[in-house]
Amino acid sequence: MSVSKNIHNNSIEKEKRGINTNLLSLGVYYFVLSRSAVFFGFAPNSGNLYHISLELLLKSVLSKKYSSDELRCRYGHSLKKMWKDFKSLNSVEDVSEFDDIIKNLDRFELIRYLEFPNRKSLSLTVNFDTSKVWIKASKDHETNIYSFNFDHMDKLFKFIILKSSIEPDFIRSYFMKKEAKEMYKRENKHTIFS
Repeated sequence: MSVSKNIHNNSIEKEKRGINTNLLSLGVYYFVLSRSAVFFGFAPNSGNLYHISLELLLKSVLSKKYSSDELRCRYGHSLKKMWKDFKSLNSVEDVSEFDDIIKNLDRFELIRYLEFPNRKSLSLTVNFDTSKVWIKASKDHETNIYSFNFDHMDKLFKFIILKSSIEPDFIRSYFMKKEAKEMYKRENKHTIFS
């Protein structure tokens, strides 16, 4: 079956869909892995894992409206496209504080490929100071420089979960191991459950 036929056949079901809990659970797991990578000092990997986490979380919410094939065709791995539709779907108004992080985090998608963008080296810094900017992606002549604010990533995660009307207890159910819950809570000022 072609993608266009599948999209047409699924249009009737769109109203009945809920959040894709498989995507949601993977998004939560990747989020905890992202945080872990920061504490382990795996800086480039943490940025890429955050990208994957947010991609899965946003797609889980957008699955209320789109089938898996539609999500794949419509968005690919583009956080910017997903974020735009997430805001529209959830009647989110002023979230300019999150717009920049989505825009710049979208660049982290490229880290997963062996030939890093423009064949330049990578520099990534993690900032724990809440007064600093979220993510700053800049380029000098020899290095692609990526940085993000750890605290603001936690704040964005919480925002997506709460704006999606996902119950915090439902998210808590994904933390079956004590160590995973501890990693989620470690230096996190924006937890969604106690």
